[in-house]
Amino acid sequence: EDTSAPLVAVYSTAVPTLDYPFAELSGVTPRQRPIVDALREALLGGPGADAIAKTGLRAAGGQALRDHTDDPRVSPTGIQVMTLPQAGVVDELLNQWAGINLSARVQVLIDVSGSMNAQVPGTALNRMQLTVEATQKALRLFKPATQLRMLAFSTKLDGDKDYREILPMASVAQHLAGGAPEKLAQLKATADGGTGLYDSVLDTYRTARREWEPGRLNLVIVMTDGRNEDPHSISRADLLAELAKLQDPRRPIPLIGVGIGPDADKPELDQLTAATGGQAFVAPDPAKITDVFFGALSRIAGG
Repeated sequence: EDTSAPLVAVYSTAVPTLDYPFAELSGVTPRQRPIVDALREALLGGPGADAIAKTGLRAAGGQALRDHTDDPRVSPTGIQVMTLPQAGVVDELLNQWAGINLSARVQVLIDVSGSMNAQVPGTALNRMQLTVEATQKALRLFKPATQLRMLAFSTKLDGDKDYREILPMASVAQHLAGGAPEKLAQLKATADGGTGLYDSVLDTYRTARREWEPGRLNLVIVMTDGRNEDPHSISRADLLAELAKLQDPRRPIPLIGVGIGPDADKPELDQLTAATGGQAFVAPDPAKITDVFFGALSRIAGG
């Protein structure tokens, strides 16, 4: 041991302290009661408390549990315990960490309207097939723990609803293990369905708001090749007003728009995404949809 530079305890008030309470859950049965009591006595009784004190752990108020007057490296007096931050501050920190860690909770809307059947020049594929390919590849861009839900949308796709669920909310690891790429490969565009964009975006965004999860990058992504074509849907002005009502700066949910092909309405996507702090990306050439989609996800992940 180098006694010329001994290790000493440093008591910082800049970071929260960790505590280890003995918590008894409700519902303890008569058979379990003696075990719980024995554990409490072992931890908090004389011998247990002395053993804990020897490790250097302190009481909840910061005071030492045993006298260390014979050890100049340790302060026996009470230390100031930092006040825990407000919930909003914790949410903000978790959001920042999520951005760094790429942990996300994502709702993805995929356009399956009739125009997605259009053949893409220079390829043997249509817009729908290229979009599915991009989505299959994007699954592996997310971390395995990322939570993901996918929905198809057109007009009256599920009764009066313009959308239906393709993949339920689950981790990417679960989706890959459960054959999600193969399920996506079966996705087809409707023969003559329109683009029910507004109602689909609003309902999905409301779901994302209800299910907002701290510590994750919460997102809604919409992939479409056109503009809203549902005459019975909410108007654009009303949609923008509803999206504005759903905003919470402490719990952001950016809407990300990915336009596919020359018919994608970039100004419309810009308006919708801007209302949520999101962004729109367009691939005028559908053959480039994979590059655009990957670029969008990289920009989002990078903050």
